[in-house]
Amino acid sequence: MLALRKRRMAATHPFLRGGFRPFFFGAATWGLIALILWLCSFAGQFQLPTQFDPVAWHRHEMLFGFVGAAVSGFLLTAIPNWTGRLPIAGKPLLALFGLWAAARLAVFFSSRTGLWPAAILDVGLFVSLAALAAREVIASKKTVYKSIELSKQTVSVAGNNAIVRHAWESESGTGDGKWNVSKIGVLQVWQKEPSGWKLLARQAFKV
Repeated sequence: MLALRKRRMAATHPFLRGGFRPFFFGAATWGLIALILWLCSFAGQFQLPTQFDPVAWHRHEMLFGFVGAAVSGFLLTAIPNWTGRLPIAGKPLLALFGLWAAARLAVFFSSRTGLWPAAILDVGLFVSLAALAAREVIASKKTVYKSIELSKQTVSVAGNNAIVRHAWESESGTGDGKWNVSKIGVLQVWQKEPSGWKLLARQAFKV
């Protein structure tokens, strides 16, 4: 799955390499278009082909269209940061964006297509996002520490400054049954202030 994501990221168009790109663009564009259409309808220049009255349609599109796209873009950008996985990109991202765009058209032409297609597409986007978020969180592998041992600690104080050294040895894994042993040395520089000791710098190195 990770290799597939990497290939997809490399092969896809830059516009589809992050959820914020199509969805933030869609939010800004549709917010402006929906406002213009509503103002023209409000002025009596034409009638919107929707089963909603103009005010209800405008309110719906600001919530499900504009805000929905913005929230979708935010989640698709934040989830990779939360899980450490690669972002959804390429055709899967295009499918999500297409679902959002199809919902906008279905609501706009609901006087001809009916409300059920619009409702299914609108709800379908958020159901898909919720399922995607759950899958990414479940599939993410966070580091779990089996043991942590600190040893060989030394502290050298000179005036208001202190140098702290210690060795770190840990056994960690990601839940796949394999455990990795890490052995590092740590050097810290501290400075005493009126409120207490403050860490100024930290350096770790393999041993």
